[in-house]
Amino acid sequence: METVKASAEIGGTYRIDADVSGGFLYLTTPGALLQLDKGTGSVRTLAGYETGFPRPVSVYHSGQYLYGGDSMGRIFGVFTGADGFTSMDLLYNGHLPGTLNVGSIFGNSSALYYMADDGVHAMPYGEYRDTRLVTAYPASTARIAVTDDEIFFSTYTMCIYRFDLRSQQMQLVRGGILNQSGNGGEFPVMAWHAPYLYWVDGSNLDRYNPATAQVQRVATTLPRYVSMLAANDTTVYAGAEYGYPPMLDQVDLASGQVSEIWPSLSTLGIAAADGTAYFVNGSDVFQVSGTEPPRRILSGADFNVWSVQRGGFAHDHGFLFLNDGSKILVHELATGKTKVYQPAIPPESFFYHDGALYVYTRTGSGALVRIPLDKPLRQLVEFSSSDSTPGTVLSLVGDDSNLYWMYQGRYDRAYKVMRAAKGAPGAASELFRSTSQLRDLAVHGGRLYFSCLDSCGRPGWVLASLAPDGGAVRAEVALDDDPRSFYLNGSFYIAGTEDLQHRSLYLVDVESETVKLLLRGLPYSSSPTVDDLTVKASSKWLYIGSQQGYSAKKISRYPIVSQGKLGSENVIVGRPGDNVGSLNPASISTDGAYLYFFWNGTLQKVAE
Repeated sequence: METVKASAEIGGTYRIDADVSGGFLYLTTPGALLQLDKGTGSVRTLAGYETGFPRPVSVYHSGQYLYGGDSMGRIFGVFTGADGFTSMDLLYNGHLPGTLNVGSIFGNSSALYYMADDGVHAMPYGEYRDTRLVTAYPASTARIAVTDDEIFFSTYTMCIYRFDLRSQQMQLVRGGILNQSGNGGEFPVMAWHAPYLYWVDGSNLDRYNPATAQVQRVATTLPRYVSMLAANDTTVYAGAEYGYPPMLDQVDLASGQVSEIWPSLSTLGIAAADGTAYFVNGSDVFQVSGTEPPRRILSGADFNVWSVQRGGFAHDHGFLFLNDGSKILVHELATGKTKVYQPAIPPESFFYHDGALYVYTRTGSGALVRIPLDKPLRQLVEFSSSDSTPGTVLSLVGDDSNLYWMYQGRYDRAYKVMRAAKGAPGAASELFRSTSQLRDLAVHGGRLYFSCLDSCGRPGWVLASLAPDGGAVRAEVALDDDPRSFYLNGSFYIAGTEDLQHRSLYLVDVESETVKLLLRGLPYSSSPTVDDLTVKASSKWLYIGSQQGYSAKKISRYPIVSQGKLGSENVIVGRPGDNVGSLNPASISTDGAYLYFFWNGTLQKVAE
């Protein structure tokens, strides 16, 4: 058994859909469809982490498309090849390690940094499973700033520290800084613009050069309650959000002269570029250049943005970024074009690096997502249902020309078998409807097969079949109660129960109408929330994932001796002493070379 070394921290216990003929695994997560290169471990998000993304509950892979069905009854397809589009890429699923109470992210040219509970951690770009503690915090740390060479710390004890990333040494830059209480707390307001770190000390503006370790006083007449700083080569901009009145001032670095830019500021962000500053007033963005009066260049109201989160405004590489807590506006200054990105996760902290936004949130289960800005987002191919009422897609399969799915209506509770052409998405055709249960759709020998209760020519459960264009339903084989059907390598493996305590597994040959018993005594659960049995097969092994209660979870394999005959059980996970708490036996898949499954928060594989 070995851990699959993935470029992203995918975690979780997700469904794994393996492409036997290709080099990829397809992972179905609650928020995205992922493609994992088995050879390199590279993880690519095909679609997802966008508000409104259909969360797939059933997935089918065919050719260069991955098709999904969701709990609203929608069917969609996404292209899996190289198409010139992009998506919001999942980099880390869950809370970043050690981030119970904090979690702001930063970046320099070589790594992503984040504030964990015990200190600053780093992840190399492209290797988001790897995290290391860079340094513990100085006492009472409030804010940090990250450069290529150091990390600066601003503390509630009114000190500024510098940690050298090369020598790994921490030093006190300045202590005893005067407090203004302008930022809701008591810590120095600071801003980095190479080669200087600037901070406010009372009504003074100081700057520090790490190369010479010298501190220089730049200005002495700043307004009270400065809560924001931004700098370029010639000017420092100071926002007194809590002043009376609030205002935005600028400091000429050559003369130290302080002058007012905006007399009544209502902002949560200022940013500076070469010779230019930008600030948010309400939800409008203004630009200041030299001695020219501010001019509005962007109205957030045009994009349904009415406020900006604290720390949610930035400038980098010719872009302005505005975060209102639900979406991020990206405004390209050179072209005047604005794009809106609305992640499914509420964006809390972000930074720009190498043509992309890195966005993190601790809300819910947490996620770290990368949003490339150089390509349009990949669109889904949508297939509509002929039934306007919402419902859940239970099974999704296909042949060369069509998609077929089983659907249960949310309100009428009717079960339906539907069809839509792959090449011409549009209204779907209803092939069969039942008020009794239908399960586990499959395509075999030019017909559709499914388990059917009471409504397919015989009482009780039967394996039934239907022509691809509808018509009469044919009962094929009687089944035990509460059956689960698995169509694998051209054969039907069907598990049912006779005593509502255990399952038996059978091999069913529909052509000869023969049924062979393979195994008895498998776990059974009547709970609809417990997936008690999963069966997968290669040419050599029959794999079984089973669950009976929280602590009785197991993945086993049985050698296929001949058609209808198995060898002895070989337990892969679930032996005495194994911690199976994080094992989901329902999430297993084989491509004929390896069995893949999630355990202990990582993707594992076992060679055939």
